[in-house]
Amino acid sequence: MPSSSSGTSPAHLHLRRFGILETSTLRLAHRDVIDTHAVVDSIPPFARPLSGPYLGQPRGDGPFDIAQAPGVLRATNLPEAWYPANDENEPVGSAPLAFFAPSASPFLTMMVDPSMIMQVSLEGTLELEVAGKTVRVEMAGDYRKAAGVEILLFGPEKHTDGAGVQARLARLAVRGHCAELGGRVMLRVSWPRPSNGTLDDDTEDSLSRVSYPGALHFDANFELCTPHGTLYADNPVHLAGKLRDLEATGTELRASGAAAPLTTADNQVKARITDVQLAMRDAHVGETAAVNI
Repeated sequence: MPSSSSGTSPAHLHLRRFGILETSTLRLAHRDVIDTHAVVDSIPPFARPLSGPYLGQPRGDGPFDIAQAPGVLRATNLPEAWYPANDENEPVGSAPLAFFAPSASPFLTMMVDPSMIMQVSLEGTLELEVAGKTVRVEMAGDYRKAAGVEILLFGPEKHTDGAGVQARLARLAVRGHCAELGGRVMLRVSWPRPSNGTLDDDTEDSLSRVSYPGALHFDANFELCTPHGTLYADNPVHLAGKLRDLEATGTELRASGAAAPLTTADNQVKARITDVQLAMRDAHVGETAAVNI
């Protein structure tokens, strides 16, 4: 619960959380409650929609020491082990199967208040240049498995930048196979560097005033996970498409602009993104999102 010696902001917010991790073959749970902490500088304690989770923009998952931004909950009692769980979500056995990774954000939560949440399955292609060779990778991600894309839409009443609907790629994850980079790969968007965007023409006074099909634009900060490590795009990739309506199915996002070098954490260029084409398929859209998606 919130606490403050003076009774005014900034205050400290402490929450105790319990998680369940679903995989394709089993369910995992942890035995101890995870304590989380945030500094709250306003009420309600929502982060500015398009801000990052850290006071800075680090590259990668760490481990490194960096302060979280206001309104961001961070676990304070890790590491914590994950055990197999029964139908009542109770941990069983004495042998843990996984641990939270020693990273900067193994249990980090941003508090935001979007007007609409879109969780959508994706399929498409990623075009890369690897060692001078053009490679096309078939990619797909199912929102029911926490993949695909999650888009947050913020009407003018949810942000402080005047008229217009702002957007954010809260999550993007599509997988494929690229022999040139060692096998299975996953294209995702960066957590420390938000991928922000807009819907329609920046003049609407509410989300309900958007005229469809609405122009959807994002500056996507991509990362590519490979068997040999994660690669980071040196510059954002502009994605654009026409959102037919809030059902989303059928909308296509296509990259435009210059290629984005993909580098290691120590800035060695290993590949380049030359094109991205993603089509939206099954979708779950609403003012709230199911926590098990």
